[in-house]
Amino acid sequence: MEAGKTSEVTVEFQGLESTISVECSEVDEASFKAESQSPDQSDLEVTHSKWYGKKLTYTGKIIVRVDDKDFRGYMINIFDDKSYVCVLDYNKEFDFKEGQTVTFWAYGLGRVESKGLFGKERSCIAFKAKYMEEA
Repeated sequence: MEAGKTSEVTVEFQGLESTISVECSEVDEASFKAESQSPDQSDLEVTHSKWYGKKLTYTGKIIVRVDDKDFRGYMINIFDDKSYVCVLDYNKEFDFKEGQTVTFWAYGLGRVESKGLFGKERSCIAFKAKYMEEA
């Protein structure tokens, strides 16, 4: 199936056959990026749970990169030098380094406890990366 497209699926069972249309709920890259929002700092930090699962985008500088066996994580400054977010790349699709400035489009995950992921226990707003590129 292709993102944002409808496909015909034929099911056959015990001599009976039926064809149905199935729409892929995933949107293509251009649509995902166009639908993404960038709430301001106070809205994101205070009402982080309302952004869970929403398409969001920000640009910031990578402070720390962590490579784990199951994912790659980036700590990124998006508002100022004192605030940061965690961007998780579960498929290890992106290969950015500390110090690079990136734009990311991602699903919001709300506030999470990083528990040593970036060196010590801390809480941060997290995102599940969908697309990332150097800014």
